[in-house]
Amino acid sequence: MKRTTKKRKSTRRGSQPEFKWLGSTRTWLVVAWIGTFCAMAYGLHRLEPYTQAIKLDDTSIEWVGAPAWLADANWRHVLPELEGRVQLDPDTDPFDERVCPWVAERLAGSAWVERVRRVTKQTDGHVKVYASFRKPFAMVEQAGVAYLVDDAGVRLPEQWASGALNRSGWFVIRGVAAAVPATGERWHGEDLAAGLKLARFLYRAESANRLPFRDEIHAIDVANFHRHKDPRAGRLRLVTRNRQTYIHWGLPPGEEYDIESSAELKLKNLTRLYASRGRFPDRRSIDVRADDSIWLKDGD
Repeated sequence: MKRTTKKRKSTRRGSQPEFKWLGSTRTWLVVAWIGTFCAMAYGLHRLEPYTQAIKLDDTSIEWVGAPAWLADANWRHVLPELEGRVQLDPDTDPFDERVCPWVAERLAGSAWVERVRRVTKQTDGHVKVYASFRKPFAMVEQAGVAYLVDDAGVRLPEQWASGALNRSGWFVIRGVAAAVPATGERWHGEDLAAGLKLARFLYRAESANRLPFRDEIHAIDVANFHRHKDPRAGRLRLVTRNRQTYIHWGLPPGEEYDIESSAELKLKNLTRLYASRGRFPDRRSIDVRADDSIWLKDGD
């Protein structure tokens, strides 16, 4: 009986049928790539009239998440001033990758801006800005001028003559030893830091309707913070509207360390004294540093 053998199909890599299939796939990929590039070129051509119509001198900045206090009548001028710092050439390409860094750099140069978190461009050429701002907190009075600072003591771009200052709503700190810093720089000194701490405590009390004598407070005096003037007087003093009636407050809130009454007890005793008379006594020195007591003596 004659033996027959069945031919096997070649399965070697690189055989002719497989080669033809790969070649066909590559051809289609090349065609697809060419089509994609053609479509992109056509799309850019169609967009060209629109991009040419964009003028950066008409571009407006959109402030994303700006704090509500910037809409207050007293501070409504801040954002327009910041926008004025961003001077973009009308011929600048709005899609230039350098636009966003330029805007961020210009805005970061203002003392009002604590940090520029992000800047993005829109297809219409407008710019979105995400930034953190320094909020006005108190005034520091020195040499007849009152300077605006934030809660960290950074000097902000506002100042007034002391005589023209509207003190309503502000706590004014006076007696700071360090010289006035440049705008945007921090005003250093333990005395100012202590005054800001007391102002922060009094602001909280006022917002909670626990400061009935707010209108009686003229300033927070920190000149004796290091006890150089009078070792017996309080490190911090509240100057009343009378100007010759001082309240010896003492150490900053939270730093009493059982040496003096707590800030809460000082506030309670002052409130009780004010309620009993409807005002603070004239030409008297009021000392609230001792526990559960108030010392009154002739003004000093």
